[in-house]
Amino acid sequence: MITNKRVWIGFVAALLLVLAWASYRFFHVRDIGDIQSIPVILSKTSNDPYMLYRRGLEQAAKDYRMKLSFVYADNKLSALKRALKKETAGIILEPDLDKKLPQMMEEHAMTTRFMLLDSDVEPEGIFPLTAADNRRISVSLMDLIQSDFGEQNLSLDGKRVGLVYFNGKELAVQQRRDKFVNQMDKMGMLLAIEIRSQSRMEDKLRSMFSFGGLDLLVALDNPSTEACAHLLNATQPEEIVPLYGEGYSEAVVYFLDKGVVNGLVLPNEFQIGYQAVEQLRQLTNADTRRLQTLFNADSHQPEKETIDIFKVKKENMFDSEFEKIVFPMP
Repeated sequence: MITNKRVWIGFVAALLLVLAWASYRFFHVRDIGDIQSIPVILSKTSNDPYMLYRRGLEQAAKDYRMKLSFVYADNKLSALKRALKKETAGIILEPDLDKKLPQMMEEHAMTTRFMLLDSDVEPEGIFPLTAADNRRISVSLMDLIQSDFGEQNLSLDGKRVGLVYFNGKELAVQQRRDKFVNQMDKMGMLLAIEIRSQSRMEDKLRSMFSFGGLDLLVALDNPSTEACAHLLNATQPEEIVPLYGEGYSEAVVYFLDKGVVNGLVLPNEFQIGYQAVEQLRQLTNADTRRLQTLFNADSHQPEKETIDIFKVKKENMFDSEFEKIVFPMP
């Protein structure tokens, strides 16, 4: 009888331990970084330790005790195939326009969580995307222009604009272009010339400069901002027009400091990288997903922060708010 009682007590104790462990596993939020490495597949052009969104990725991984494995590849499809062969709960991907990429992601969506990073691919609500709002970039550019012309008591009505961008097939640039042109129409500004590639850009703009056919230049991406700045820097002073653009390269910042660029808009790329890791951690946390299902708590999912867009001029480029963005240091 005593033996049976001891066996029964042992059985109950073991059952309680199992239940306690199961409850812990159910309610405890795990750090996926303690379990495995998360592949981060980026373009080869992103292989730069000073790249701000990479530093954001690394900082978030450190804060959440996650391990990231950076892969730099021109062929994203091959890199994704290799990453999926290894057991991983999530992948951060800077995708390209290869149509086979989303197909492969959809095939593995039940077992692997994907986070698109600063992508030119329209996710259409299927996969989460962390990127700056391209339309807000155009709004910020117009804000800079309005502010400068307003300070000089100058109207924008009838002002002739040269619009420059080199990656017109990219969704991001298309969105920026369409929004900016829409704002121009509302302001009564005129699109004097639109340059979509670097081919013969200098000849076309110099021709406009020579007869005073432009009142200002607007560049919608970093390569075009840098090219316009180089051109203006070599232009006769009497032909120079104000230049506003989006950019972050060392050359662009140099020309901002020199006064060749009148104003820049800078998406907070550190925030883009940080948020990508933060959101992926939430998506790949199986325990969190179970709790959301149990309590129907979809509305409790943390909302993504809006990516900051900084408006920077020579006068404020050394302010503490912008210094780490304009002058990233290791």
